[in-house]
Formats: sequence, C-alpha cells, structure tokens
Amino acid sequence: MHPNNNFQIIRFILATLVLFSHSYQLIDGDARREPLAKWCGFTLGHVAVCGFFILSGFLIAKSWDRQPHFGDFIVRRVARIYPGFVICGIVCVFVVGPLGALDASSYFQTCEFGSLSQMLVLRWPRTPPAFLGWPYPSLNGSVWSIPYEFRCYVLVALLGIFGAFKRKAWLAGFILCACIASCFVIPNFRPKSFLFVVFGEPDVLVTMGTVFLAGVGFYVFRNLIAYRMSYVFIAATCLFVGVALLPSNPELPLAIAGGYLLLGFAHLNLASLRVINLLPDFSYGLYLYGWPLQKISLWMYPSLQPVALFFLVVGPASLLGLLSWFCVEKHFLRKARAATNNDKRVRFESATANRAS
Repeated sequence: MHPNNNFQIIRFILATLVLFSHSYQLIDGDARREPLAKWCGFTLGHVAVCGFFILSGFLIAKSWDRQPHFGDFIVRRVARIYPGFVICGIVCVFVVGPLGALDASSYFQTCEFGSLSQMLVLRWPRTPPAFLGWPYPSLNGSVWSIPYEFRCYVLVALLGIFGAFKRKAWLAGFILCACIASCFVIPNFRPKSFLFVVFGEPDVLVTMGTVFLAGVGFYVFRNLIAYRMSYVFIAATCLFVGVALLPSNPELPLAIAGGYLLLGFAHLNLASLRVINLLPDFSYGLYLYGWPLQKISLWMYPSLQPVALFFLVVGPASLLGLLSWFCVEKHFLRKARAATNNDKRVRFESATANRAS
C-alpha cells in the first residue's frame, strides 16, 4: 500500500463501524437503537458497506486500467475474495456453529456438509439452528455483501472488454442509467433460483452496483475532479440534504457526495497516518469474523450492552483479521500475482516472436 494515501486506515474504520453497528442489532434485532438509525433511519453499518463499495469501485477500476486482461483480472479478484471467505465459512460451520448449538453432537448429525460446495458461488452453507433465542440465527450475517461485490468485479471486467473505459461518455451514461434504475427498482423481488444464484436480489444488485459504479466513475474521471475545501463543504451539505430527502434511498447521496468526501480524504497526504497505512490490510478478515465473534460473546455473556460488546470483540476480531491476512489472503494473492505476471510475460514473448517472424 502506498504510504501517501489513506485507503488502509479508511478500510479499517469502515470495518469497525460495521462491528459497532452490529453490536446494537445483534442484541435484540432492533437496528433502530443504533445511533445513526435514530436520526435518519439507516445504520452506520450500511454507510460503512457503501463506503467499502465506493473504495472497491475506485481501486478495481484502477486495477483493470493497469492490467486490462480478463483472465488475469479474474484470477486476482478470485484470490482476493474466495480464500478468506471459504476459510471463514469452514471456521463458522465447524467451530462457531457447534459453540452456539444446544447439542454439538446433534448439530453435526444434522449439518448439511454438502452445502459447503455453495461457497464456490459465494453462497453461505446451510447449517442447523444455532444461538436459539437470539435474533439473526445466521452464523455470519456480514457475508451478504461479498457475492455482490464479486458481481461488481465481473461488471468492471465486462465494461472493460466492451471498451467503456476508453469511451468515457458511454461509461458516464451507463452510471447515470444505474443511478436512475436504483430509484425505481422493485424491492424484495426474488427471481427464479438460477437467476438468483447469478444475480442475487435485483434491488440489492442495482443499489449496491450503483454505489460501486460511483467509485469507478471517480477513478475514470479523476483528472476532472478537484478536491478543495470549499467543495468539501458543498459535498457535505449535499450529503446531509440528500440523506434527509431520500431516507429510503440513501445510497445515491452516499455514492456521489459521500464518495467525494471519502476519496478526498483517501488522497490526503497526512504524515501522521503513514505508519498506519503501511500496516497489513486485515480489514477483510475483521469484517468476516466480527459477526461470529459477537454471536459467541452474546451467547456466553447475554447481559452485554452494545458498547461493551463492541470493545470486547474488536480486539479479537482484529487479531483474526491479521491471521486471515498472513495465513490465507496474502499467500493466495502472492500466488495469483506470480501466475498472472508469468502469463503476461508469456504473452509478451509470444507477441514479440510473432512480430519478428
């Protein structure tokens, strides 16, 4: 990670915001108790996930721009998402589930181990009931966003293949259409099973895809965007007004005005944050393991209050995030980079030989 930007610290803050938000929801299932939800109706966790999608859109567009080859691009994206997701799934099924079951032996007898294969399409495996008496029986409710993010990766590759990054007017029109569609998409509409596996919930795909595309737009049109203090005040005002006017559809103001503020901060050269920005990127693991650790903590200490639950879990979740990075994610990313660099060298040597002949 380059020390002159702040993507690392932002991702850590966003992951901890998700953890903080879930600390309220997991206790009684009432998201309205969460501080931001009391004011505007949506949670800090939702804001944080939108922030992740904006950053991801910016960085993934940059990745495609630097290496616009579909195979290499997908290999790297798979290496970034799948290993951490799959290992977390295995840990949740074989460790978290039994800990939250009334009877561990009965849990293993009724567990559908064949459903582990669903993780190949980033779907969470089916498990017996756990943590009975508590809201949200899922072993890991945070992972809902992962398949949508990967779908957005594929979208970037398709846009690149069809030349949208070279035809910026087309890309701008596509992003505008996505913004309009996000205002009219039908909520809670579930397509047939095959289409659901491929696309997911249409309303979630369109809304989160729009947020992701905003990040793509900020990268593609970066030379036209100036980050100035006067513009920051305008963007903050637009964000505040937009959220107030669109409480049921906050993604648009978050994507546009919030994206400007987020990426403006990401590119500030702050000497005080340089050391943090050189730390390993364990935000993905922190995001993955926060929910199951919170469920286990509440199962063991049911009288915990939200703030106490947050501070109890944030340290261990960060530690598991570091373990996920060093033991899983970093290894597969290094392998993917080596493989794609070798493929690129072979293609270059082949093209050179063809020109010579």
